[in-house]
Amino acid sequence: MVNRISATIIFLIFGLFSELVPSSDYPQKVLVRVPNAQHLFGISVAPSGNSILLYSSPHKPDGEVSSGTAVLVRVSSASVAEPLKVPEALDDLAAPVWDSDGKKAYFLTEAGIYSFDASKRVSRLIVRGTLAGLALSPDGSKLAFWDLGTAGSNYVLTIYDVRSNGKIHDWKTPVQFDGDQYGHEIEFSTDGAALFARTYDTEGQTPLKRFEVEGGKIQTISEDCVGLAASRSDIYFIRSDQETAGLFRLGPGSLSPEKVLAPFDFDSLMSSGTKRWIVAMNNRGKRIAIYDTETRTLASVGAGCEDAATLVSGEVVCSRGGELFVQPSR
Repeated sequence: MVNRISATIIFLIFGLFSELVPSSDYPQKVLVRVPNAQHLFGISVAPSGNSILLYSSPHKPDGEVSSGTAVLVRVSSASVAEPLKVPEALDDLAAPVWDSDGKKAYFLTEAGIYSFDASKRVSRLIVRGTLAGLALSPDGSKLAFWDLGTAGSNYVLTIYDVRSNGKIHDWKTPVQFDGDQYGHEIEFSTDGAALFARTYDTEGQTPLKRFEVEGGKIQTISEDCVGLAASRSDIYFIRSDQETAGLFRLGPGSLSPEKVLAPFDFDSLMSSGTKRWIVAMNNRGKRIAIYDTETRTLASVGAGCEDAATLVSGEVVCSRGGELFVQPSR
């Protein structure tokens, strides 16, 4: 009888944690050392796999929010880190975004949004302002971002045409959240017809809302969302309310989220690499895991990793101090 009870307990424990592949002492190799850096964040790998944009800070993080300047890492047998001559940016869960062929990228700074030509390695300020959150449409023609500084007590979700250099549409949302604001995540749907964004227009909660690009219609997807990222085909988000907490998936054209994993002890998400993988972070516990949207498995990243992304091969790039390390694919 005792053996049966023990076996049942072991089975239940295994079932509870089977979704999370435990971290191991994976061998690590240093990809690059960024000069004068003490902290690297916002790691974004080009779909081609030959370039990485990230932010570099000369100081160790003090609290949740850091600031740093953009750095280009050219991935090769002798990788090189090249700081870009642009203003600093805050660590606000908005990594640089690449177009589908990896030839152009966009990133936030305290001055606004810069475009980056990867072949010429030239950066240019294209949108000025106090901005947050950043997403690029699947066809590479539109940017979405939050304008935090031009509408008084409102934040303005804006769609910008990068070809005509003009605003296409915007939505004003009141700021009613009374706590600290960290993360203004935005994602386009795979067909580019809608935006998904966390908003601060509700007291005590940060809802996830869908904004229709053409008609302007707004729909609430979840009453309380703390993380948002896109895969190749779906939108993923973390629902934080106690009764239904977990990782959720929203398929193409769907308004009914599907629970993917629960419990899910992470509080932010970031799309990575070719968008097959999503980086999940627990910012308070300093834990990171990689979610594979094809196999639906969650693999933890080794201890001491401060930020992470995935290469096209599935290898994990993680930062510690001023260095980028590579761990083999699982």
